[in-house]
Amino acid sequence: MSQDDAKSSQLQQILESLQQGDVFLDVVIPVAYFSNSNFPLTAAAKDFASEFPSQTAEANLITEEAAGLIVITQTCDILKAPEKSPLIQFVRVVKEQPNIVQIVKRGNHGRYVFLPELEPQCPLADLDVGVYFEKPMLLLMDHQSKIRAVKTDEHISKFSNAVSRKFNRFAFPDDFNASLVSFRDIIDKNINKMSDLGALLRSVLEIRVSTEMNEQWESAAPIPTLNFFFEDEDKITQSTRDVLNRLMDKHFVSTGKFSKAPKMRFETYDNVTADFYRRSNPLDLSHLTKSK
Repeated sequence: MSQDDAKSSQLQQILESLQQGDVFLDVVIPVAYFSNSNFPLTAAAKDFASEFPSQTAEANLITEEAAGLIVITQTCDILKAPEKSPLIQFVRVVKEQPNIVQIVKRGNHGRYVFLPELEPQCPLADLDVGVYFEKPMLLLMDHQSKIRAVKTDEHISKFSNAVSRKFNRFAFPDDFNASLVSFRDIIDKNINKMSDLGALLRSVLEIRVSTEMNEQWESAAPIPTLNFFFEDEDKITQSTRDVLNRLMDKHFVSTGKFSKAPKMRFETYDNVTADFYRRSNPLDLSHLTKSK
């Protein structure tokens, strides 16, 4: 067997043992991104611009060390022949962010994903900051440090769904997003509090948006429905309905053609059809932006 054949065989064994959600800890390879030298945003970009000032705007390559790297490429694509599918994508893992931990653990944050097997060391995958490797780079990595960060069927499904939602999120109209910013803010302020409202908000597993028909978004005055999902019907009390309806009535902001607050439904997964769920879209409150 030639040296190249031996490397190819070794790489194939590594690829067959790898899956989405695997983490390499203590890596020496940084994550990287570009910044505008005259308009840096991240702390690392600002430090670089300060150390290497430039009179004219130019692209700076920013690198940051990571506590670890987690595979987000789908397992089926990992197994594809390197010649046909040469790249594999990683994002960094980071330490817990206390102010958003409850939202992340429930799977409702657009940027971070909870990794139960890495708690408390660095239990969050940061989907915003990553790096691509050619697959043969795996030959240079320490596989003794590899950890399967998502093991159970439930955790694997949640991780896969979070990655998919990040890169395939439905683009709601800007006016719709803006109309719910105040509603989002009141949830953010209360969800981690040890209060009745905080407990109620934490009991919401997911919010999905549905319409009577897909083309309703293009109508003159659309009124979509927010579907709040709970673990079981015991959680959907009249008090729960009243509190969430009052929050919406108080904090909805009429914006553009979204002049009326969305309708509200309170559901369990057992009570909706697969077709209804498929036709609805997840609402990531962390990605609503304030109107300008």
